[in-house]
Amino acid sequence: MKKFLGLVLVLFLAALPAGAALSCGNGASARAFTPGVSVAYPANPTAGDLLVVCQGGQDQATVTISSTAGEVWTAWQSGASPNIYSTGGFWQQYCFRATAVGGADTVTVTLGAEVYATTIVVGECTGFTGTITEDKGNKNQGTSGTATSGATGTLSNANEVIISAAAFNDGWSTTPSGFTLFSDDTDVGMVYKIVSATTSTTATYQSVFDPYTANIDTFYSGGAASGPSVGLSITH
Repeated sequence: MKKFLGLVLVLFLAALPAGAALSCGNGASARAFTPGVSVAYPANPTAGDLLVVCQGGQDQATVTISSTAGEVWTAWQSGASPNIYSTGGFWQQYCFRATAVGGADTVTVTLGAEVYATTIVVGECTGFTGTITEDKGNKNQGTSGTATSGATGTLSNANEVIISAAAFNDGWSTTPSGFTLFSDDTDVGMVYKIVSATTSTTATYQSVFDPYTANIDTFYSGGAASGPSVGLSITH
């Protein structure tokens, strides 16, 4: 009887669904010469997913964000956002995150003042279970050479989503190696990478000759990466 019950238990555990793999997409972007810029998610976000929005432009203004689904938006950790370049001109970048409410959703980013065009990019990441934890962040800026986000440092979890965004005064052209593009629109691009190790990561962009800002942030949840790992001992 013990052998039979043990076999049943093994078969039951084997039939348990594996945890959802982390994945990202559902990106879109918009650019405008007005203080308010809106963009709709191409597909309805799924409740509980990670939503991310990044803004960039040759502006110097406070930024607020809202969405028609009613998410509560939070700025990325201070080590990653805002990223404001103000030497010999102005170039700014703000990024936000939220947990999706679910359903149709349009995001609006509003600047307290508008100088030039501003761009926003949205994206969605799925496969998280429970609370979504923001882990490591960094930011960088400059006027020439190779644009980089700065390094994340060693991650706290082996299974994380790494998201980076960059805003360029001379236009966007290159997706960092190993990353996938959410969407881009002339001046701003946002990319992601799913990792399975805690290795420090940097997003390396194109060579530039004008002001740029770039940042990076990472996110994880305890059960997001894989299904249950079960050890079983049967006595008889």
